[in-house]
Amino acid sequence: MIQNYQTKTFQVELETNKKKIFSWFNKNIQLLLVKLASYFYHRMKIPAIKKAIETYSLQQLKEAEESLLDEQEAAINIEGEDEGEQLTHTLAAIWILNEMQHQNIDFNTALRQYTSRVRSSIS
Repeated sequence: MIQNYQTKTFQVELETNKKKIFSWFNKNIQLLLVKLASYFYHRMKIPAIKKAIETYSLQQLKEAEESLLDEQEAAINIEGEDEGEQLTHTLAAIWILNEMQHQNIDFNTALRQYTSRVRSSIS
């Protein structure tokens, strides 16, 4: 009986601690995502994104994303002062191209949706 009580007490404490840890983790992940969104938004240069969309296919951009994430040079030329800015432009171009294709919308509309989405994640 005593052991059963100790086991139940331990399980309750474990569940409480799990919830606290998950809550802390979730809060800090959201904060990190907001900071990343802000970083990307302020580094974003629309002409570079537009040029990437007009010049490269979705597949080429995805391959460039993989290379940049692996800290390698991309096989295509993405404008940007450094790898971080190049990755920002590549991710934006991929998102915009996907929206253009899936929603059958033009570049300007997809770009507005993208910048609106980034801005709302910052605020």
